[in-house]
Amino acid sequence: MNHTFKDNRLGASFVITDERDVIEKNREDETFRIIWNRGPDLDVEIDALPIRLQTDHVLCVTPNQKIKIKDTHTEIRSFIFNREFYCIHENDHEVSCEGLLFYGTSGMSIVRLNNNELEKFELLYRVFLDEMQTRDSIQEEMLRMLLKRLIIKCTRLAKEQHLNSRTPDSGIELIRKFNILVEQHFREKKV
Repeated sequence: MNHTFKDNRLGASFVITDERDVIEKNREDETFRIIWNRGPDLDVEIDALPIRLQTDHVLCVTPNQKIKIKDTHTEIRSFIFNREFYCIHENDHEVSCEGLLFYGTSGMSIVRLNNNELEKFELLYRVFLDEMQTRDSIQEEMLRMLLKRLIIKCTRLAKEQHLNSRTPDSGIELIRKFNILVEQHFREKKV
């Protein structure tokens, strides 16, 4: 299953897919990926680093990270978007493309969905699929709003699950800025 929205005027792209090759594709348009494992535990590699993505865990991948899904039988749902779709719009620093989910932790950003959240994510996923079928002049804005809701929900879970309540916001902000700088300079040196 592969649902795609494109706005050629802006170069905006948003994809919902369960296809491994689409998720793994190293894109020139620098896409962010939010990957939700709905099946059994899944072995993936991010930049050759092995990771076990457990059932009903969500993994957030930045544009420069290469992902390889090791298992052939998977039940994954992935939301793939580029900067032109989401990041150029005014967003709070916590839920932007440079926010907590993608750059705010020292390790991989993985969040666990509990039963209560799982129900909400399932509903949100169905709304996403419905909206992908609705072709009108405001479809892009609705998809962007739904994506923002997904990112906010994941950010809340990440804060709850990974951040120590004693960690000051300044410490989180420092980690985020450091990770952004590493990504920018890695890109410069890599090319």
